[in-house]
Amino acid sequence: MQKEYFNRLGKITKNLCLEIEEKIQISINVSLKDAEGTKTNLSCNIHENGADIQTFSPEHFPDDSVFHELLHIKRILVEKIPKLVFSQLVDESDHKIETAFTKQDNAFEHLIIIPQEISTFPERLHYWEGIMEREWSDIHSKEKVDQNITQFILVQWVFLKQVLAESPCLELARSIINKHGLTNQSNEFFDGLIPLLGNKEKAMLFWFEKLGNPKKLAALKYFDVLTGNSHEVPLCQMQ
Repeated sequence: MQKEYFNRLGKITKNLCLEIEEKIQISINVSLKDAEGTKTNLSCNIHENGADIQTFSPEHFPDDSVFHELLHIKRILVEKIPKLVFSQLVDESDHKIETAFTKQDNAFEHLIIIPQEISTFPERLHYWEGIMEREWSDIHSKEKVDQNITQFILVQWVFLKQVLAESPCLELARSIINKHGLTNQSNEFFDGLIPLLGNKEKAMLFWFEKLGNPKKLAALKYFDVLTGNSHEVPLCQMQ
């Protein structure tokens, strides 16, 4: 990582960065986002040749957020956990579905990453509590739910129970789930997914089955940064 960014990090985050760079034998790059969008969050771009942590401004590089992005990078490039992507076998791309898969992959990864993040930076608990409060309040304002919102409810319920088990949002979430008749569905999704967190391939098959996602559109992409290669395995070919 460039010195001007690395030197601003705390000891724990520096050590994680050095550990990843030693394993992948490539320096993690910090770059500026060139597209307009959120001006609060960092993001990361992981690829065959390494990874970039992206920020909207050189001045915005908070230690705890960098730690979060490094955990994403470690999962994919060091632990070789695959990413959920839009399958290359599909003739025509669909930006909306690609974006949805990216968000769902991120949501799954957060089930593993954020407990580590909160354990290291306990103050981040309040950050994620705030996000949950806004998202469940937004859902509460909707009288009817379509398939996309139903998926969102199921995924966020797993996050809430698994990561923020003592959250004040649990009561609101339960009332919303009961209101829309999703109690059994949400419990089945949680109970079936949690035991699979250590096996992303099986977890994604379960995820797609229970959320009603079309498996033929999805693949799991594996990265080998030491050789600069990647390959995809279509989800529909997995068992």
